[in-house]
Amino acid sequence: MGIALHVGPAVVGNIGSERKIEFTAIGDTVNTASRLEALNKQYGTDIIASEEVVQAARGVCAWKELGEQSIRGKERQVRLFTPAADGIPATEGG
Repeated sequence: MGIALHVGPAVVGNIGSERKIEFTAIGDTVNTASRLEALNKQYGTDIIASEEVVQAARGVCAWKELGEQSIRGKERQVRLFTPAADGIPATEGG
């Protein structure tokens, strides 16, 4: 199982018709998180976070930078991080 963390606006709620309704989340933020989640296998991580999450969690958690990655649907590369474990050089919030 892999976890991806990304922040931003999204549409969340019941979507559909009276006959078939579904609770879901949609939008660019959700798409980005989904693409990041798939990168856990490539990086050998369990949790990947975007730079936006690292900035929002500044001072709460130490992070190890994984590098930048092109993400489908994004014009610029996304800086990727994973929570730092003991003994791994890390940055305090980016």
